[in-house]
Amino acid sequence: MKKLLTEAPGTYHHCIMVGNLGEAAAEAIGANGLVVRLGAYYHDIGKLKRPYFFAENQFSGNNPHDNITPQLSTLIITSHVKDGIEMAKEAKLPPVIIQMIAQHHGDSLVSFFYYKAKDADPEVKERDFRYEQSKPQTKEAAILMMADTVEAAVRSKKNATPGQIEGFIRTLIKGKLNDGQFDECELTFRDLDQIATAFTRVINGIYHKRIEYPAQATMVQKETGRIGNGMAVIITNEQNKIEIPAHWAAKINQVAEICFQEEEIPLKAEVDLLFVDNAAIREMNKEYRDKDVATDVLSFFRCMKRRKKLPMKKKFFLAIL
Repeated sequence: MKKLLTEAPGTYHHCIMVGNLGEAAAEAIGANGLVVRLGAYYHDIGKLKRPYFFAENQFSGNNPHDNITPQLSTLIITSHVKDGIEMAKEAKLPPVIIQMIAQHHGDSLVSFFYYKAKDADPEVKERDFRYEQSKPQTKEAAILMMADTVEAAVRSKKNATPGQIEGFIRTLIKGKLNDGQFDECELTFRDLDQIATAFTRVINGIYHKRIEYPAQATMVQKETGRIGNGMAVIITNEQNKIEIPAHWAAKINQVAEICFQEEEIPLKAEVDLLFVDNAAIREMNKEYRDKDVATDVLSFFRCMKRRKKLPMKKKFFLAIL
């Protein structure tokens, strides 16, 4: 999981959210919530092989799929399941988790690239754009499939009402049902209804509408925000040079919460985030890494030899891109 956090942070966050959705749905129908959550944490580990080919890890705005054929894109996308199975076996994960990894897409269609290819060649075969794995064999595997689909799709919805979100969730589940993905497990229509209700409750709790505060040109004073575990995040701008949009606070809180949990920082700890510009990053690279450049990410490995001690009390910065 730490490797996911550092090398595929978008996938890491996705897995956590899928775990929350899946466990809630499993408990709603009497399935094993712990198995679903653990399966969710590991279901996308295969993306570590090629993280930047997956949308949640494309922070720079560049999409490598723009430069390759839909057929090759499909091969890369579907291979993350096979890669995940191999990695899980090497790590000696329990068979039930390996089964969840293998079945979380079933033999679903990679529809985006299928229709993209079909626009260029109407004769392309649908089977060439499907995953090549077994359909879910258990309720837990089916729940993971639905949670995975719903979490990824709902993130693309902007300014949707709770009713619209519920309708969208039910449409996504119905699509999997109509595609035959649940033919080999014991889910009932009642189960599907309760799963949709559980997903809606969790997602509306996460993406509920927040008050929009006007952005300030500068932030000289300290502004404190609270994250889920009660820790204070202090946002400062001592240089008084950089415009800090108010809506950054939510993103900062999400990233900070993950880092704090990983580092096991005490709940009452106070963390200062200093916002700097490219010139300041360049100076820090020159001073501490002997590189005369401004980089998107400024990282210091524990094994690095430094000419001077780093100007920080803790061992990490947070970079908000």
